[in-house]
Amino acid sequence: MSTVEAGNSEASARESTPLLAVSLSETDLEIAKNDTREPYLAVALKELRWVASASSLTTLALVLQASLFFVNVISIGHLGTNELAGTSLSIFLIGFIANAPTHGILSATETFCSTAYTASQDKTLVGFHLQRGLIAVTIHNVIVAPILWKTESLLLAIGQEPDVAKFAGIYMRNLLLTVPAFTGFEACKRYLQAQGIMRANTVVLVVVLPFHCVINYLLVRSPTYGIGFVGAPISTVISEWLMFVGIIIYTRNSRAMNTWGGWDIRAFRNMFVFYRFAISGVITICTEWIAFDLLNIGASYFGAAQLAASAIALNSISFISYIGAGLGFGTSPRIGNLIGSAKPRQARIAGNVAVGLSLLVGMMCTTFIIVFGDWWISVYTADPDVANCVLIGFSEMTKLQGATVKLALSGDSVVLRGAQRGNQPPPERTLGLAFIQAPRLGNATRGTPDEPLALEAREYLRRRIAGKPVRFVVRHRAQSGREYGSLYVGEDTADIAMKLVHEGWARVTDSARARASRADADAEEADVVAELVNEEEFARRGKRGLWEPKPKPSRPRLTTFEGDAAAFQKQHGGRELRATVEQVRDAAALRVLLHLPDAHQMVTLRLAGVRAPAESEPFGAEAKYNVELRLLQRDVRVRLQAVAPGPTNGVFVGTVSHDAGNIAEWLVASAFARVSDGAVSLLGDGAAYLRQLERTAQGKRMRIWRDFSESSAPTSFDATVIRIVSGDTLVVREAEGADRELRLASVRVPRAADETQGGYAVKAREALRRLCIGRTVTAAVEYRLDDSRDYASVRCGNTDLGVNVVERGLASVVRARPGGTRAAAYDELLAAETRARDAHSGIHSGRPLPPPAPVDASENATRARAFVANWQRVGRVPCVVDHVSGGARMRLLVDRDNARMTLVLAGIRCPRAPRGDDTTSAEPLGAEALALTTQHVLQRNAEVEIESVDKNGGFIGSLFVGGRQNWAETLLEHGLATVLPASADRSPHRTRLYAAEDVAKEARRGYWATHDPTAVEEAPREAAASAVKLQQRIEFLDVAVSELVSPMSFFVQIATPASVAELESMMAALAAAPPPAPVSKFAPTPGQLVCACYTSGDQWHRARVVQVLPDKYEVLYVDFGNSETLSAARVRPLPAQFTAKAPFAQAAQLAFLRLPVDAPDSGFVEGYVDAAYAALRPLLEGRQLVANVEARPPNAPLQLTLYDPELGRPVLDKSVNAEVAAAGYAIVDSRALSSRHNPAAATAISAIVEDARTAHRGMWEYGDITTDE
Repeated sequence: MSTVEAGNSEASARESTPLLAVSLSETDLEIAKNDTREPYLAVALKELRWVASASSLTTLALVLQASLFFVNVISIGHLGTNELAGTSLSIFLIGFIANAPTHGILSATETFCSTAYTASQDKTLVGFHLQRGLIAVTIHNVIVAPILWKTESLLLAIGQEPDVAKFAGIYMRNLLLTVPAFTGFEACKRYLQAQGIMRANTVVLVVVLPFHCVINYLLVRSPTYGIGFVGAPISTVISEWLMFVGIIIYTRNSRAMNTWGGWDIRAFRNMFVFYRFAISGVITICTEWIAFDLLNIGASYFGAAQLAASAIALNSISFISYIGAGLGFGTSPRIGNLIGSAKPRQARIAGNVAVGLSLLVGMMCTTFIIVFGDWWISVYTADPDVANCVLIGFSEMTKLQGATVKLALSGDSVVLRGAQRGNQPPPERTLGLAFIQAPRLGNATRGTPDEPLALEAREYLRRRIAGKPVRFVVRHRAQSGREYGSLYVGEDTADIAMKLVHEGWARVTDSARARASRADADAEEADVVAELVNEEEFARRGKRGLWEPKPKPSRPRLTTFEGDAAAFQKQHGGRELRATVEQVRDAAALRVLLHLPDAHQMVTLRLAGVRAPAESEPFGAEAKYNVELRLLQRDVRVRLQAVAPGPTNGVFVGTVSHDAGNIAEWLVASAFARVSDGAVSLLGDGAAYLRQLERTAQGKRMRIWRDFSESSAPTSFDATVIRIVSGDTLVVREAEGADRELRLASVRVPRAADETQGGYAVKAREALRRLCIGRTVTAAVEYRLDDSRDYASVRCGNTDLGVNVVERGLASVVRARPGGTRAAAYDELLAAETRARDAHSGIHSGRPLPPPAPVDASENATRARAFVANWQRVGRVPCVVDHVSGGARMRLLVDRDNARMTLVLAGIRCPRAPRGDDTTSAEPLGAEALALTTQHVLQRNAEVEIESVDKNGGFIGSLFVGGRQNWAETLLEHGLATVLPASADRSPHRTRLYAAEDVAKEARRGYWATHDPTAVEEAPREAAASAVKLQQRIEFLDVAVSELVSPMSFFVQIATPASVAELESMMAALAAAPPPAPVSKFAPTPGQLVCACYTSGDQWHRARVVQVLPDKYEVLYVDFGNSETLSAARVRPLPAQFTAKAPFAQAAQLAFLRLPVDAPDSGFVEGYVDAAYAALRPLLEGRQLVANVEARPPNAPLQLTLYDPELGRPVLDKSVNAEVAAAGYAIVDSRALSSRHNPAAATAISAIVEDARTAHRGMWEYGDITTDE
């Protein structure tokens, strides 16, 4: 037979059998033998020491255990009123339905265990009774768990607020996970206490509680790891299970294991008898809990604030009651042990001691709450509404009534506000301060002015009572029903009227004096009036307030705004103004009294960046009430941002800041207001923070956002910009190779065809092109409208493209409807538009800008020839590739001449590209060549070098993109073009073109992948090569340098006597018959010959128009080579008799040489250009020279070798060309036509250049600056 069976046999194995199986006479003998006979006081002192010692640990353990929920309530109380209210309901519900019955059942278990431990010979009965208690508690919890899981539905069914019910349901569902751990911990605790082991739970809680505080903060309040409200119950779950594990470990390593006989199936027998014994404990504890629950349920019907206040009060009471419970739990095992030891008298004395000690502790706790009540409430919550409800509840228990001051009407009249009931506004009452009178404020409607010092008296009262909890007592009522009484602020025992009279801001009324002097006067009132009279005498003697003989003049109080609102805002808008909120019209519209240096000005202020519901709309009244609670008659700081639109004068838009924070931010964060797009741009950098608060409030789905449905966040992707369609549309190429057209979200540029603003559209497109063409951008599609286009936010580096064009004034912001689609950087766009508007930039300047109309230089061959000479003279002309129609054919824009041209790359033949959807006419590799050119050349900055013009007006030349190599070479290297010898051999880039083609041949790329390079006929190449192997030209001319354009470029005149005489004759004819002014407006085009009046000397010359400017023309004097810019009045049509003669000045350059400044990889320092000028001027200017024409390139300057005739026979080493090379200011141009015509001379000049480089002369002074040619 087991030990448990033996024990049960001794007790006749029935639950109804007495625990002590002895006869009555034996019991009396046992008591007489064991019970104490010491004096009562001595036993009481002994038991006091024992109870205090044992209960201190138990009390500490209970307080520590209660601190788990105490910490939760504190942390949640600072999250919000609804969160605290929901937590309160869930804690009390689980306490009443689950935890209270658990305590009741386990109290019976403790009684069984303690008695068995003392009275039974078989100590394993203690463990046996523990098993029965665990079985009973587990059955109960399994039954009630589904009910607690439906807490939210249960609360909604009994009419609770949805937000409160939602938070209660969330908390409860998480808290259910603590029930097994809580049950196990409590059972083990009772099991140990029954054996006199009191410190186990204390040790465990001392370890777990600090951890709970830390993890509660991390999960609830931490900015990094916090998850908000749900973190509180999760931290409780973790801590409860740690407690359970801790007490199990403690039990396993204690002497309590001696009473554990293992699990026994017979513990399930006769459970009905166990329940019958435990039911009384369950009823007792549940009765206590249901009283608290009824208080909470009742408070919940008055509103979330009242429920939160009830939670604070009841949590405080519960916290204090745990001290008494600790005394009970510590005393109960002691009494059980004494009874089991047959010491009933000592047990009775121990119980009396415990009761007395509980009364003493209760009185001490009550005193603490009364004295430190304000501080105690502030620990729980910072919400003034909840705090006021708690204080008002305390005041209701006394003679005085509690309220909160809504506002001070005047120096002797206030409006009081009671506690809020449900969602209804709280009741209000007006109270006049009894027995005194202060100066009256005026009434604008009635036309009455303020009495002297009326505002000062009101301000004195306002600063001391506005928004504060007060206690008041009504002294009497007038016949009109108005109430008069005494008012006490906070815990102050002095009537506020006493202070007003003491400071001289009010006087005692005559009627009060008369009432107090009557024989039947109330003694209390007479004493109050007498004290007021004494205070008045004090103020009168001290000449305070009203009694000052010569008071300072008061600043007037202006209740209406008269004047220019815009000027007022401009004067005061740049700084913060001190103000007082006098009225709250709705949550986002206030009447404020600005305290200006010369007056107190009343204005209406709308909060910038937010829009709150009207009072009649859902949550409007609640929002207004909360703003009144925080701002009404408070001192604030106001910044006037703008004048509100509309006919109403004196209405401004601005911000209101209080010491506690910005009210607009609080409204948005509390889901009482939404961000208003119209004025959010006024907030600058604060707009982003306001948006963040709005997103957080939307995530909580509370109040105005309760039905909010969050759309999926846009996904971003990286792509390369390949084309700018317009100022708000671009085409990008994704990593997968697909092209995608994107429009900038919330941005709109003017139409390009608009006659007044089309120019801004072109500028916007150009701004985007310069910023991002060819670069990688990050795009996020924000929305898609009915037109099926993707509207995206696009960033290039740290620059938002939409913000960039808007800030330049080249685009406007598309206004979004509330809740409608918009760009993620919508606030930044609005702010950028405001800055552009303030700066009067672009479309906000009010100036029309029609779209530009560039001249089509390729309209026909005649128009093209008018431009070619000027562009050839310039050399490389800056341009933009506007359109690509083929691999080697494109349209360029030349901004400097307001012209556009069609360019065909010289020296190559590229396959024909497809046109649109028509691919039938396309040649192999044509599409690939088009794609490559489009990807790398389209809309890029480039330079074009013109060689000639075809018969259709197209220009033939070379294109250099980004300062890199000739684009024709790139096409050749990729095998997407072949060299065209007839054109390439005339090109200065002939050598590089053939070399690029050889690269493609060797790599078998493109065209050469299917064609054998060795099978190509060599005859055309040889014929072309022989065509350029010309003999050295010998063509000497007498010339004079008329204009030095650059160190290598100049104009020469043929200096023969016949040529000079012909020029002088023509100039004399022009001077004798100057051209008449044209009858109609004369508008020459670039390239056209005109008659221009030279500024120096006012003499008319033949000239060619180089560039057309507004009301001006840049002209080149064709007979001398110099150029200048003239007004339109100095340019006239050239008479017909002067147009036939060829220009007397011809463009020329030094043969064999060039400056390395044009080579991108040369490293040539610009400063050497001036030195080269200085070296050339004495050799060329004003001198007659002999020139040998080394080469005459078509449509290009002459290439000359210049000699000084005074030096005798022309020798190359003594030529001007050699002197420039020897001075170190030029290098040999091996690609020049002159170098190929006369290679021997080019070699000789190369030797001179090498000598200059070795001697570090000129530009070689710091070493070699060129790369190998």
